[in-house]
Order: sequence, then C-alpha cells, then structure tokens
Amino acid sequence: MEVVASLSMQVPLRKVRRLQRISKPDGNTSATEYVPWEEPSVPTKEKLANELQSLYWGGVRQELAGMILTLRGWQQSQYSSLELEEEKESQTEGYEHLVDQVSESSRQFAQNYSQERLRKIQGGIMGKRKQRAYEEYSQAVFIACRRAYEDQPLKEEIRKFMPDRQAESLLERRARMLLQSASFLDIDKVITYNSPLPQAKFWKRSAPPQLTLARFDESSMPKLKALRCKACGDVVRGILFKCLEPKCQAAVPFTPKDSICETCFRGSRHPQNHMTKFYKHLILRDIITPRIGRQICFCDPTTRTAPKGRDLPPFPIDDTILHRGRKGKPKVLKCGLLLLSDRVMEAKYQGTISAIEKGKKQIQMLKQTKPNDKTMVQSASRLTGLGRRQIQSRGRGYTAPQGRGGEKTMSDIEEEKLASKEIPLLYRKFTNRYPFGNVHVALMFGPLMIENGVPDSKGGVLLSTRDPLCFGVNGTTDDLRPEMALSHKRLLYERVSKKPPRRVKASLKQIVGDPFQYLSQPTLERELIQLLIAASKRYREDPRQTIELQKQSLENEVLALQSGLIQLLGERVVSITSHLADRLLDSNTKLKWSLTANNCQNFCDSLLQWNEVGSFLGPLPNNLTTTNELPYMMSFVTRPGSYLREKVVSKFDVPNGLTEEYLLKFRQGRHDDSDLVDTLQEYWHDWGGFGCTLYRYQNLFPWDCTVAYSKTAGTCNSCSLSNHVWSFPFDSYGTIMLHLARQKSLYPPEIAGTRCLSNEQWMRNRLTVLLAHDYLLAATSAMYRSTLLRTATDWLRIYPHERVDRLKLGGIHRAQPFSHEFDKGRYHEYMLADWALLVKEQQIERYEYLRDRRVLLPDVVIASGGDDDGDGGDGDGGPPLNDGDNTGYAGWTGDDLGEGNSLDCGIEDGWDGDYPDGYGDDPGDAIDVGGLTGGPDGGVNGGDVGGDDGGDGGGGDGGE
Repeated sequence: MEVVASLSMQVPLRKVRRLQRISKPDGNTSATEYVPWEEPSVPTKEKLANELQSLYWGGVRQELAGMILTLRGWQQSQYSSLELEEEKESQTEGYEHLVDQVSESSRQFAQNYSQERLRKIQGGIMGKRKQRAYEEYSQAVFIACRRAYEDQPLKEEIRKFMPDRQAESLLERRARMLLQSASFLDIDKVITYNSPLPQAKFWKRSAPPQLTLARFDESSMPKLKALRCKACGDVVRGILFKCLEPKCQAAVPFTPKDSICETCFRGSRHPQNHMTKFYKHLILRDIITPRIGRQICFCDPTTRTAPKGRDLPPFPIDDTILHRGRKGKPKVLKCGLLLLSDRVMEAKYQGTISAIEKGKKQIQMLKQTKPNDKTMVQSASRLTGLGRRQIQSRGRGYTAPQGRGGEKTMSDIEEEKLASKEIPLLYRKFTNRYPFGNVHVALMFGPLMIENGVPDSKGGVLLSTRDPLCFGVNGTTDDLRPEMALSHKRLLYERVSKKPPRRVKASLKQIVGDPFQYLSQPTLERELIQLLIAASKRYREDPRQTIELQKQSLENEVLALQSGLIQLLGERVVSITSHLADRLLDSNTKLKWSLTANNCQNFCDSLLQWNEVGSFLGPLPNNLTTTNELPYMMSFVTRPGSYLREKVVSKFDVPNGLTEEYLLKFRQGRHDDSDLVDTLQEYWHDWGGFGCTLYRYQNLFPWDCTVAYSKTAGTCNSCSLSNHVWSFPFDSYGTIMLHLARQKSLYPPEIAGTRCLSNEQWMRNRLTVLLAHDYLLAATSAMYRSTLLRTATDWLRIYPHERVDRLKLGGIHRAQPFSHEFDKGRYHEYMLADWALLVKEQQIERYEYLRDRRVLLPDVVIASGGDDDGDGGDGDGGPPLNDGDNTGYAGWTGDDLGEGNSLDCGIEDGWDGDYPDGYGDDPGDAIDVGGLTGGPDGGVNGGDVGGDDGGDGGGGDGGE
C-alpha cells in the first residue's frame, strides 16, 4: 500500500519548496536532521488562532485517511463475517460507581460514615472484626440498600438518556466508532517518554530489571542477573524485544537469546520486522527444566511420584508436596526449590541498587573533577554522559541543585516530608528531590499538540500535530508535517519537518467532547457517518492507476469528509483555538521552560485552568452562545495538588486509581521506561509469575474489575466490557488513547512461536478498543444530559479544597490482591508474589482466594493506630497450607495497603529496629504487623506502620 505511506497533509507548496532547497535532494529529511525556521513574525491573537486551526485541520486530514482505509479493509471478504460478541450488546453498565463518587449526597454520607467509623476504631468501640462481623455486615447491607433507594431517581434518569445502539447497522456503528475515537474536541495531557535530564539523572530510581540467567552454581542453583540490551548495553527494565528471524541477515545478527530494549527498538537498531515483543516476565519457568529441578530438590523422591509411578516434574512447585524446610523449622536445610524466590528477589534488588550506586559514583566523580584536568574531565564525561563544558562548569564543589536560589524553601521541606511518607521504605533513602524531572507533559487538543521544554522550541512553545492514530490501516508517520514555535519573546516561527514517532507513556483525559453522540447536530452527524461509509466503498487501489492518481483519489475523499466536519465542529474549534491563542499570548503565561519555576506540567495547567473547565459536566449546547464557555461533556480537570495519595477509611471513600498510582511513582522518584499498560502487565507476567493475564479484556485493560466489600457485585471474567472499563473510567479513557497511539508491532503475539498478531487478531484488538470507547461515551453523554446529576455535582465546582477534585479520577475498591502500589511495597512482596513459584492451577487458586476474601469483607480493615497508613489491621489469615502448619494468607489491611505476606505470614522473625542502613531508629521488641514484625517506633521504619506518628501497627493474625 504505497498510497498509505505517501499520503501527505497538503503542506503549502511554498513551504515544501523551501524545505526541498535546504534538505536532501529527494526532499526528505531524516529524524535527526536540523531544519531551519522561516523568518519570525509577531503574531496577533487572530493570526495565532488561525495558524492553530490550520495545524488542527491538517492533523484531522491524516486521521480521516486512516479511517477510510481501515473501514475499507474491514469490509473485505475475509473479514466481512467477523463480528465480536460485544458488538451485539447494547446495554451500558458499571457507570454507577462514578455517580456515587461525585454526587453531593453520596459524598456527605461517605464523609459522615468514615468519621464515625474512625471515631469508633480509635475509641476501641468496634473491637475485633471477628467478634462483631455479623453486626457490622448487617449495618453495611442496610446502608447500601438505603443509598441505592435514595439514588434510584438519579440513576433512572441517566438510564433513560442512554443512547440506543441497536438502531444502527454493524457498518454504521463501526463508522461512528471510528469518527468518535479521534476525539476531535477532547483535550488530553499526554505524558511522553523523555530521557532523564543530566542534572536529574543522578537521583533517578530505576524500576526492578528484567532478569536473565548468568550461570548455574555448583549446587545447580541459578545465578540471576539483570538483562542488558544487545544494542546499547543498558539494563532492560521494561518490555523487551527478541529477534525471531530464523536466519537473521541484519548488519548485527541476533540470536533468539539476544534482546533489545524499547528505546533501541524504536530507534531501529535492529530491523523491526524481525522483532517480537515480550513483557517483563519471571524467567524461572524457562530455565528450571525437570533435570535442573531434580538436582535442586533433594527431598524424598517418593513425594514427587504420580499415582501411576511416574516422576512428577519438581518445578513449578506443587503445593501438595511437602518439601524440606516447608514448616519454617530452624536448623532444617531448606529444599533448593523453596530458595528460588530468594534468588529472584536478591537479583532484582541488586539490579535496582546498582543503578543507584552508579548515580552516587557520578556525583562523587563530579565533586572530585578538576576543570583543567583533561583526563579527569574525559573520565567524568564517560561515567555521567555529560559534555566537556558541562563537566567543567559542574566540577569542584558540585552540589545538587536544591531550589531556585540553591537554598531549601519551606515548600521543598514540606514536599520532602510528604514524599518520605509515601515512598516504600526500601527506596526511601534514594529518592530525588525533583520527582517530576523526567516526566514530559504536552497538551493535546484533538490532533493538535502544544508543549514546552522540548528541542527546537526557540526557548518557548512548540506547536505541532500528533502522530496519526492507529485504527487498523494507517499512513506512515514519516510524512512532512508543518510545525510552529512560539518563542519566549512571543515571536512565531514556522517550518516543515519530519519527526520520529512519539513514545507515549500515558494519556490523562481532561475534557471529553460530544461529537457523534447525536446531541447538538444529529442529522449532520448521521450524514457524515454515511459519507465515511460511502468513501470507504468508493476508494479502490487500482493497479492500473499511478501512485499519484491513487493518492489524489484518497485526498478527494478526505477533503469531502473534512468539509462536513468543518460544518459540524468549526465553531467549537474556533472557540477552543482562540482560547488557547489568548492564553499563549497572555503576558501572565510563562512560555520558557524551567525545572523549578515553569515545568511542562505548570505550563499545561496555565493553558487549561480549573476555574474555566472545572465543572464535572460541561455547559449544555444552547448555553454556549451566551456564556462563552468552552464546549465539553465531562471534565476530569483538577487543581494543582490534587494528585495525592488518598487515605481510605471506609468502602465509601474513593481510592486512588491506576493512573494516579502510576503518576505517584514519579512523585516517589521512580521513572519507568514502560508505559502505563506495560507497567500494569508486569503484575501478571513478572510480579505474579502467571506468565499471562487470567481473564478476558485484561490483554488490553490489565486490571481485575472485581469490586471489594460487595458480595452482590460479580467477578472479573463474568463481567461485560462496559462494566470492565467503567470500573476505572478516568484510567480507561487514557488507556484507550494510549492503545490508539500504538502500532501493531507494540503488541506481543497471542500464540507462542508467532512473530506478531495476525490480521484477524489485530482487527479484534482495534474493535475491542473502539467498543470500550463507545461504552464510555454512551454513559458520558447520558450523564451530560441528566439534570439531576448536574445538580448533584455542582458542589465540586465551588468546594474550596482541591482534594475533592480527584474524586473524578478514582475507581472501584479493588479486590485484586496486592494491586495497589503500596500493597507490594513491603519487603520481598515488592519484588515477587508468594504464589509465583506454584503450578498454574494453584497460583490461580491462591489469587482468587485472596481476591474473594476481600469481596466478603464488610468494610475496609484499618489499623487501630489511626488511619490507613498502618500496615496492620485485624488479619483474617487464610487457609492453612497442606503441610499442616499454621501459616496462612495475609492479614487484611486497609485498601491502599498490602495484605502482608502469604506463604511467610506468621513465621517471619521480622526485622529488628537496628537493621542496617537506617531501617528503624532503635532496636527493640518486635510488633506483629500482618505476619511481619518491626521496631518499636511504629513498625519497621519507625513512624510508618500503624499510623502517622507510630502506633501499635494493628494485629495481623497469622493463619487460622
């Protein structure tokens, strides 16, 4: 499809000719080639708004071309009979959770309930949960029934406005889903990958590495090490790619054992059509063969005999077999299989600490470097990656920057104090002071991108278009695209260049637009849907025509669609671009990037302010002409300072969502190379050791949508797609945009041994993403039309405290065990789940037992010391292991915390307060916390377990 690869955005001819004079003879520029800017001009508000609109519609044309080609491909004979089950469904469900989170009556009730519950816990009125389980559960059921009765009129009105999807044909629904998926009137904050700044690189806390086998020692135990990229030599800490070409003929041939990191894959350090994606995963199942397992396991071989006398493979571990040292008895030599988890955790820990120690060496080198010593400067440059002049300017007395003027401000001190409580104690001493230094955020309106702090922005703002979304069949991103730069002096530069594809890590939906929801101009929207269908049927790649004629034919179809979109969206696009132009030219808006004074997050907040789009539901269409407000259906915009860890006291509180926790990792100083979806996949493939996801939809939306503390709610895998995505609406909106930005090569194959997704699998992948987006928009449009919900959420706009803004961002209470960021941030649970070494059936059994126990709990269990900072709580324990000991599953804790350990719960001696490297202030008696013990000052880290200022940490009952 050469036409697909050559479709341009109709760049003005004068700009193309000027580009051809300054570039290579063929008129194309490489991704690294410098393209000079045109002579600058001083823009007026009208001129800048017109230029923004020109960029916007240029990006729209690329999206429309992809839609035509995709819809045409889906109508081919080999795919005409393909229809997903979800396409036959029309009922939208699951949105009730969001309604409960944002309505005023629900929040007042939740606040009163939580305060009363906390008062009883602190006063010791409630006693132990086991003694009052029936009374507490009965009260919770009564409260839930009363709330459901009070909210029934509100939810019935939303249900009444739910659009009817059954009135559409299959082709019409797919065409509409393609048009609405472009999010023409949506505004997002897009987090893209950015290499660490040189000055921030020293404090970077890396994610645990992907492990590989170094060798087997004399006892046949594996020695594990961090996997390094074959191309660049860096440690692989996220996804990896392997060459599966049977006879690789690349310049640097790879073997199937060689891997490269995502950065080198995107940089085409090896032919991409040779590579296959793999998630970060646990490698023990690959390296511990039956022969190696028998050499490691020195237990009685009769315990591994099947009923017919056949020797069972010793690994993965069968929980019904009693291995030596299983009961935790001292002076008993443990079976080597039980020590494999220790090898994994030690290797991950060392792989993480090595990066931290390297950062310390870099700082020490800079301190000792003499600016005039050429040898020392060269050595420091090799170690730190800085240039000669940077080394010379930082040499002799180098200190890490500590604020705008070098001194610590009160805000710096408060930020450090807050961060020190939120960071898992394993990494607390390594946290940097600029936790967002590696996070680059751009504002995206439809296809228009606005960002500062990037190269070639003239010290100000770069205005460009996003890469075309991947609907299924798309054009290449190597086309020449116009871009503009608005310098910090407010001079406007223009040029045409070729950019490499963006590496998107997360997308944060800010406002949701209403196109193709049949709200404002339903007749025109239906006409555009039919026009897209007709264009997909008319366009054909005729081999008898030249490439130019085929390209012109496609462009004609695109222009016809664009003309209709201008009628539909034109006024609203003008309104938003004029608003953005006004903000960019406002002298109060800082354009120049600064790490401490005006980073990219501050800049995006200045363009889209909460006082303008902070209302949860946007203005109705008939009010836009009189109020001059920005058009939108739903807003997730929050005030600065809203992205904080939420303390959960009861099941009516709103816990942090998945995207929030992903962002909080950056606040803690951890800078993941992986995007949000790949990071969530690590739970299943690496930390949990499953090697795959367990239930449907998790390949695209990798979470368990089972609701905790709710016996009436269903479990994941029995849910609908609508219920699955509405369990985390804010996260789902962002995840969908992230998927639409992904090429086919960024998905692992569904069948082992294949290189990539087949065409049919790729079509199912795209349709599932589009259907998920359709379910979100269906309920969003119904909420937008509900007057009762509009009245019930007005309080969010006038409430003085910014903490309530994040109520729009949260999701359900997750029953998924250890799914919260701080669940597995305790000791070895941070590195590996306790069920990871078991056979698959027993892994799932352990996982579902923990999940189902949280479902049955009447409410959040928190420590008696105060709030949910405590690790403890009244632990349920769990089913005893088959060897008859009293160890069990974890003691339950607050929703934002972990459950302790499972296999080791109740048998660990704990860490005393005099643990080296500052873990604990003083030695002393251990306190039982979920099966682990700690120092006297509130647990292991003195002041973190059992409440803000210490406490007893609660009692984690071991096994039953």
